[in-house]
Amino acid sequence: MTAAHPAEPWRIKMVEPIRTTTHAERESALRAAAYNPCPLRAEDVYIDPFTDSGTNTVSDRQWSAMFRGDESYCGASSFYRLRDTVRAYYGYEHVIPVHQGRGAENILSRCLIRPGHRIPGNMYFTTTRAHQELNGGTFHDVIVDEAHDPADESPFKGDVDITKLAALIREAGADTIPYVCVGAPVNMAGGQPLSMECLARVRELTLRHGIKVILDAARAVENAYFVKSREPGWSGRSIAGILRAMCDLTDGATMSAKKDSFANIGGWLGLRDDELAEQARGLVVLYEGMHTYGGMAGRGVWGRIFRVRPSLSPIARRQVCAGLPRARPPLLLVGRIDQHRRRWSADGRGVGQRGRAFQREPPEAGGQPGVSTPHVGGCARPRRSAPASPQDPLTRTSAPPNPAAFTLRTGPGRSRLVKDR
Repeated sequence: MTAAHPAEPWRIKMVEPIRTTTHAERESALRAAAYNPCPLRAEDVYIDPFTDSGTNTVSDRQWSAMFRGDESYCGASSFYRLRDTVRAYYGYEHVIPVHQGRGAENILSRCLIRPGHRIPGNMYFTTTRAHQELNGGTFHDVIVDEAHDPADESPFKGDVDITKLAALIREAGADTIPYVCVGAPVNMAGGQPLSMECLARVRELTLRHGIKVILDAARAVENAYFVKSREPGWSGRSIAGILRAMCDLTDGATMSAKKDSFANIGGWLGLRDDELAEQARGLVVLYEGMHTYGGMAGRGVWGRIFRVRPSLSPIARRQVCAGLPRARPPLLLVGRIDQHRRRWSADGRGVGQRGRAFQREPPEAGGQPGVSTPHVGGCARPRRSAPASPQDPLTRTSAPPNPAAFTLRTGPGRSRLVKDR
């Protein structure tokens, strides 16, 4: 293997046959789905980089751990193992399992947000913002301006603009801001990371005003890798050490275990405040299940334990969709494709569109800056699902597509880029 194609640190024990499709079959399937990728049948998508959320390959240790899952309704041993492991690596005293990350967002929003509240964040994730608004809050984008330029080479385009955040606190009042929502990295910015220096400045500012900081930790291990490789003073720290340092600057975290933890489903809410945690446990019983299983089977909780420990596979360090114009600087798992050159690949590679198709700016927002993310296509490599060989259709170099030959076709929910001719 070459430096560009390092040997994978895993062995294939089982394979699943997949069916190749013709270009005509794919065009027919897209038309039947109104050019919306969500209704497409998985069997009609030869290579599917739609997301790496819940689609990563489970390890032999995870499979074996599932056989040890405790299915007790209350007080299952699986929960206590998960709690202790999250405490060790993320540092949150209170760990509340949920069925996935948006379950944690729902519980947290119901606990903290009231009508009239303002919730600043470095961009947003769709379900996060939806839960904030459903509970009466208004989202405010306080990300740095560089995040809106896919060609900008700034190493930490997920940083919070401290000036914007301070201005919002001054204008709206600290009592109207229950917490600052910090994504690390920022999904809607193409997975761009947040620096430790910026997070420390956010923490310092919020402490002065008594405002909480909540971390979206779904890909926090990935963010820790960027900090180690890009931020001065952190190269000598371990990924686990950087992850813990990030979490130590926050009051809590919502976690989807479908990303960094390689789980097919699951998540947790981590908190430090005793009273808030007790309130959250009460709501988990109402919306998810008992606070020791959170809507998950015991075997699923146990399977998550063995992937909480932070690690990065070499395959995660390779860019995907080679040959297409990509957001800069280079990312890990997720490639974002600039709005002016998009495609539904003729060889079966799907590109999931992100950006303004996700946005909804209510008139009552008072003209506050929304998220002006450009239209970008997302390619996410499910980890450990296939070797990263030079023949891999996801990573091989191909001629850039002709932007005039592609049109954005929008259907319900999401949209897909298709070839016109």
